[in-house]
Amino acid sequence: MPPDHDRVAKTHHQPKLAAALLAAATGAMLYAQLPAYAPCAFDISIVAGPTCGGIGSPTRGRGINEAGQVAGQYTVCALGASEAFLWDGGPDLMTLARPAGVGGAGAWDINDAGLIAGTMILDVVGDRAFLHDGNEFIDLGVPRGAIQSFGRGLNDQGDVVGKWGTGVHAFLYRDGVMIDLGPNLGHPSGEALDVNNAGQVVGWMGNSSSDAHAYIWQDGAVTDLGVIPLGFSAKARAINALGQVVGSGRQPSEEFPFFVGQAFLWNAGAMANLPILAGYENASAGDINDKSQIVGVAYGIGGNPNLQAAVIWQNGGVTDLNDLVSAPAGVHMTVARAINNQGQITGQADADNGDVVAFLLTPIEPRVGDLDGDCTVGIVDFLMLLSLWGPCPAPCPPSCTADLDGDCNVGIVDFLLLLANWG
Repeated sequence: MPPDHDRVAKTHHQPKLAAALLAAATGAMLYAQLPAYAPCAFDISIVAGPTCGGIGSPTRGRGINEAGQVAGQYTVCALGASEAFLWDGGPDLMTLARPAGVGGAGAWDINDAGLIAGTMILDVVGDRAFLHDGNEFIDLGVPRGAIQSFGRGLNDQGDVVGKWGTGVHAFLYRDGVMIDLGPNLGHPSGEALDVNNAGQVVGWMGNSSSDAHAYIWQDGAVTDLGVIPLGFSAKARAINALGQVVGSGRQPSEEFPFFVGQAFLWNAGAMANLPILAGYENASAGDINDKSQIVGVAYGIGGNPNLQAAVIWQNGGVTDLNDLVSAPAGVHMTVARAINNQGQITGQADADNGDVVAFLLTPIEPRVGDLDGDCTVGIVDFLMLLSLWGPCPAPCPPSCTADLDGDCNVGIVDFLLLLANWG
């Protein structure tokens, strides 16, 4: 009797399907445990670079602090030198003046003290990680006599992390000393991409980036976070004050290039894949704030890896940021790179004229009376207000979400305020 190929195929795929369903369910449960917080919409500001004879200078926002200052990089007139910039909401960028012997620079992160970390390109040879103190570039050097280093993440204490060497090795710059993390990671290759105020460093380690494991390093101890569920690699890209880690990894695919990108969240000792935006095939998470809001990118539609959308993960789902903002005509946000605790987001967008521009998104305050956070004031909000009717328990505030007039009592005035914002 010939084999039942359909039965064989189903039997072969059942374990894989079961594992996928289990991973999805585990991820959904883990993600659902995060706090619920979601703005209904954002205001957008475009951070444009200087122009030269009508030619724009592509700008890319990479870091943002709690004051809403954006640091990043632009390329002079699209073809010239790279410049690191600081933008604080004014009409123009502030270019960080390069010292002699430096032919270009790019900023990657900014802290609440206004310190900026990044990479500068030396005229002679090599790249160097830098820390800009508001007045000048500080060359962070290289360990072991290597010729190049690259600055990536920065915390409020002035710690800088990144990679160094002709190969890829992780470093931590602290108190004027560049510490090679290679011996601590115990792998041939590795990179450090972010550091929080507790001194926890995250990145990837492995034989190469294709078999990378995400990790947390702290005071010489390394925690291997492993690879994404159903995948074969993981790179940790950001860590918040709660110790939650986000990044991306790869899962096998039957189509070229035989893998897909998958965003992940590591929280309380467990790793889960984040949902992918409908209509897209890949995702990567780039940053997470202390409200557990995650930003990144969805990319690849119908096999086209060049199609991208900036996204935000919040309240258990993923949303295209382009759907939450009335963007200027002809601008499409492609990558969200950083988010602060105010919910402000920076990244880059494509314009119809071919320009690449940095952006800043600022959340619009929710409507008064939207108690369930669904961006609508309706019957659920009314029922929530009724359930909290009467004096607010101590401490007040913030014990009563339905105390709309701030008098520590839920009553007729709060009811009238809710009705006034109905819809």
